[in-house]
Amino acid sequence: MYKKFFSLFLALVLVTSVFVVTVIASQNQEFSEGRIPVREELTALDIAVDAEMDTIHGEGFSANHRKASDQVHLLYSGFMTNRLGDVMYPDFFGGQYFDDDGNLIILVVESGLERAYSHEAIGYLLGVGVNYRVVEFSNTELSEISDEIFDIVREKARNGCIYALNVSGVGTRVDIGAATIHLVEYNAHMIAGFRKYVYDSPLIVFEQLDRIIIEGASYSFCLDNDPDDYWLGNDDLFDSSYQEISPMVEIFVDPGDPVRTRVGIFPPRREEEASVGFRVRCIQTNFTGFMSAGHVFRQGDDVIRRSIVGSNLGVTHRSLFGGRMDAAVVRQIPNVVTTTNRLPNGQTLSAILATPILNQPVSMAGGTTRGIVNGQVTNPNFRFECPCCWTLLSNMVITNIPVRRGDSGGVVFTTSHRETSGLVVAGRNNMVFVPVHNIFQDFRTFGMHLQRW
Repeated sequence: MYKKFFSLFLALVLVTSVFVVTVIASQNQEFSEGRIPVREELTALDIAVDAEMDTIHGEGFSANHRKASDQVHLLYSGFMTNRLGDVMYPDFFGGQYFDDDGNLIILVVESGLERAYSHEAIGYLLGVGVNYRVVEFSNTELSEISDEIFDIVREKARNGCIYALNVSGVGTRVDIGAATIHLVEYNAHMIAGFRKYVYDSPLIVFEQLDRIIIEGASYSFCLDNDPDDYWLGNDDLFDSSYQEISPMVEIFVDPGDPVRTRVGIFPPRREEEASVGFRVRCIQTNFTGFMSAGHVFRQGDDVIRRSIVGSNLGVTHRSLFGGRMDAAVVRQIPNVVTTTNRLPNGQTLSAILATPILNQPVSMAGGTTRGIVNGQVTNPNFRFECPCCWTLLSNMVITNIPVRRGDSGGVVFTTSHRETSGLVVAGRNNMVFVPVHNIFQDFRTFGMHLQRW
């Protein structure tokens, strides 16, 4: 009797095991095939861009990076988000970066390595051979450490400490597990002074970075972000600017096109230059338009093409500047202005949203620099204070791309898949941009649901 019972038990265990393995395999197949964005076939321009990347970074880099970019989408599709859309990283997740060959490296806290393998996204990627490194601190812990250091730096700077005043910003480097202190004057004396009078820890490293100046930002403008005066759907407020152009004329606006504000007498306004970012659609009111720089355009400002004719393109529907935001939604003139996804080199800007990652190849299209400039992400989590208006900006991204005045608001995108990464904020030799996820999440906080298309 016992033998019969034991045989039935083994058979039941065997059937259950086969069922579980089949279900897991089907889930992994769905996970690996169903959450990667649909990619279009490579064009001749795409192949030329890949060849240029291989020339700069080494043979095979572009192929590795394209594969790694798909793995990033798999990784983030398995993370939970809060009600505002912010990613909630697991406590064992240390971050990610691209290595010199273009491959994805996942960082895992040693104590959570077993849980990482059981996590849907990370476990699958580790199972198919994606490289990982064990680190001491999680991505969340490292970000909190950087925030704490930055608060101390700001307080010391307010008290006149020259070593704190020499700091242009604070970031994080997940690849080395440290907070980065960016110094304007970079030498042994300033480093020693910072460690002695500001903050000292084995978790900080120092890098040189010029002070980030956001040209065109004013102190009064930085305070104009009260959600109580948020406007939504009252077309009558903005009809006057639409009458300045004949509806028989059709205007096409491309990412990176140069635009400007209108010179005003009441109230006094000088002309400020910016660039077109990427096109969007507002879900509630179903209007279309494009994104640009929040520190240039105020709510209700006309947006003019920077040319001899100076055609009016639309009006600023909503502008946010400060915190982790620097973006403005421009409502284009209906039936007159059409915003496209055509980049300056003829490629098409993808509507897929990209997550900035350390060492990620990115490109920029701006209205002053013109054309497309390529570079890499050097710090994906940077915080600084604009010295001209004392506005704190956090969760920004630094690159090694040079920009000029008037490039603000231009689109930043991944070099390989041309996925939308964000909008140019400031910088000269080191461009700073606001991530696209910040833009959509923060506008949603103000009750405005935008859609990339």
